[in-house]
Amino acid sequence: MCQMLDHCTDAQKALGKVRSLLAPDGLLYVDILDLRGMLRVTGLLEACIKVDHPYYFTEHTARACLADAGLSVLGRSYNGTHIGFLCALGDHPQRTRATRKLDSARVLFDEIRVAQTTVPR
Repeated sequence: MCQMLDHCTDAQKALGKVRSLLAPDGLLYVDILDLRGMLRVTGLLEACIKVDHPYYFTEHTARACLADAGLSVLGRSYNGTHIGFLCALGDHPQRTRATRKLDSARVLFDEIRVAQTTVPR
């Protein structure tokens, strides 16, 4: 799923469908446009907004989304603006989805707050 999860109108549903098709020993590669990386490159939140992106992920929020779909991250690659995740079938974590989503939302809003108060280079 290269450079597509950000474009899905229901990222969780898309990951759930892919998980249901994954063989027990199968692997899945997913990459996302990293909002934090884009903020580092552009310095402006407005420059990161894309009309065809209903979702904006950071490493933290992408990992939470993958975990919610029952996928386990085996490895990660990072190139500055994109993060790739190598995934396999995994167990759902013990924490509730609602708690993880709230944690992810807090982290995202903290990152946006920092970006808005940081002086551009």
